[in-house]
Amino acid sequence: MDGLDLLKRVKTNPLTQKIPVFLISNLTYDFIVKGAKDLGAERYFITCDLSPDQIVNEIDEIMSKNYQSRIIRSPKDIVVTRDLQAIFDRLDKEYGQTNKDD
Repeated sequence: MDGLDLLKRVKTNPLTQKIPVFLISNLTYDFIVKGAKDLGAERYFITCDLSPDQIVNEIDEIMSKNYQSRIIRSPKDIVVTRDLQAIFDRLDKEYGQTNKDD
């Protein structure tokens, strides 16, 4: 599962669709960036353009502005794809099958 697959899964699941998702990648292809935005990513960060601290500050700014929440304190607070997979596995176990194949 790549980031776009996971984004689609998050945004099409009623239990998770309101979770803001930020993608962080080195991939700079226009179709990937556009695909992320079309699927509902809050922002697509290209890591070669920004330092980890800049990414954290931008996420924090977006979260405080749009969601009145400041949950990012350091790069360690950023959830990565493997962590989200574990979250979906737990949702599957507790609430039944989440939408894996769309």
